[in-house]
Amino acid sequence: MAAGSSPRPIDRLRTVVEELRRIGILSDPMASLLREWIDEVAGQVAAFATYGPEIQGRLHSKLKKSVLVLESVVADLASGKRIADSASERILRESLTRFLGGGTSIDLAIALSPVDYRGLRSAVWLNEGAAAFVLLLSPSVDFTRNPLLPRTVHEAAHAEASAHALVTHMDIFERWSGEALCDLLAAMIAGPAFYFSTTAVVELLGKERSRDSDFGHPSMATRAQLLRAVGPLLWPESPVAGIAIQALPDRTLVCKPNELRYEENLERRTTAQVATYQGLSTDKVVWEGAYLGGQEDAQGSALVALNMDFAANATRGRGT
Repeated sequence: MAAGSSPRPIDRLRTVVEELRRIGILSDPMASLLREWIDEVAGQVAAFATYGPEIQGRLHSKLKKSVLVLESVVADLASGKRIADSASERILRESLTRFLGGGTSIDLAIALSPVDYRGLRSAVWLNEGAAAFVLLLSPSVDFTRNPLLPRTVHEAAHAEASAHALVTHMDIFERWSGEALCDLLAAMIAGPAFYFSTTAVVELLGKERSRDSDFGHPSMATRAQLLRAVGPLLWPESPVAGIAIQALPDRTLVCKPNELRYEENLERRTTAQVATYQGLSTDKVVWEGAYLGGQEDAQGSALVALNMDFAANATRGRGT
């Protein structure tokens, strides 16, 4: 990616986005999301030229992929390909409505990433009464059905105002706190299904990689421990807490020593947030009905349907 030529795809994307907005293919919120996304990548491209050869070598592929993903998303939107998976759309719309409120107008797009990320990616734009959200699906790992579908709820939680401010923060602990908050919010509205999906991610990564952290995320080992800590607070005096905690990886999965101090601070912060967000939480009676009997249908909720699916699979696994 030569310094002189690399900005050109970004400039072309700006022009395309403005034209798509002008002719009404893009809403103002979606155009704003894409502008912010383009600005972020453009900043990375501009900084690229200031680095030495060693750093440029490490960043070259990453920048190329970032531009490729943006181009693909804009091309999909231009051609009317807005929703790549209907199951993900149902989960995402219900989750975003819970986090943003029913009065918020949400422009949503779900695209298949052209880059082989082995996880979900998302982009969010928020304003009072309006939001735009892009979910990127992995081309190699199926997040569109159980056991990984509940991870979509975590991505939706990035749109909650406080969580969004944290996950975009430049301080590593604040970012990790934001990811932990998104896990908490996902558990609150998606119930034990989110716990089951956490184990599915650990199985996908493997035990050793599940102990790795990066600038944006604490390790899955730490995230599992945080969910273990908040379970009894989310569903006090209910068998649901036990069902959820049992669904997590066993306690032999632990974070690396250099992360332990962060994990302890995150646990204090996340458990304290339960009371703050309790109003978002689905009543434990709903989950008791799904897992212990009495819940005959999902009552129009994609999130309840997720849990009924996990409950049915657990019952089949016990041979009853």
